Amino acid sequence: MGIPFKDRRRVRTKTSGILVLKVKCGDHLSVGDEIAEIIDTYEGDEIEVIKSPCEGCLFYHGSNPLIYSNTAIAKIIKDTDFI
Repeated sequence: MGIPFKDRRRVRTKTSGILVLKVKCGDHLSVGDEIAEIIDTYEGDEIEVIKSPCEGCLFYHGSNPLIYSNTAIAKIIKDTDFI
């Protein structure tokens, strides 16, 4: 059967840098929960905090720590009646 596309949500980065994940697959997320942060590769400063756009279960996250802008770093199955 699969999970309908409307019940999945991709989370993308806005900037390039080093990805530091704050969650693991299977974690339940609420709106605004911190998923990851992006660290500047030269200065070591936090340049982006990535937060959950919806409530649901994290079922995928990227594994490469070096990322480009607009990279999908997480996928969430939104909470619906079938979960």
